[in-house]
Amino acid sequence: MAFYSQTIFVERDTPEDNPKVVRIDLNERWITDIWVGFEDGCAWMVKVRIFYGIRRWFPENPDGWIIGNDIWIPIRQIVPLPAKREFIDVYCCSPGTKYDHNIHLYVWTSEEPPVPLESGLTKLLKGLGIE
Repeated sequence: MAFYSQTIFVERDTPEDNPKVVRIDLNERWITDIWVGFEDGCAWMVKVRIFYGIRRWFPENPDGWIIGNDIWIPIRQIVPLPAKREFIDVYCCSPGTKYDHNIHLYVWTSEEPPVPLESGLTKLLKGLGIE
């Protein structure tokens, strides 16, 4: 398992139609978790989207952005990558803001496919004779 951490500086009043784009190179085959952190002061006005190539991964709704203020947003989804040494692009904007902001991104990856929690729990219960 590997862990990637990135702080993204978003200049004030960065428009949606010209967002800041930061590429994060990944060296494993699976994304197991992504967390997006918004500092206090973002006031639900700083926005983030995560892409793989031209495909938007998070959020999936066409007009949606991940937003927040003094909060961490977990994206608890297992995502297979087509090959090693792939990348994700993080799009950030802050339309109408008067101050610069930082967004924090944590990405956990794995070389092996993660075992679903239900599968591991089922095996444990069967091993204990409980079904």
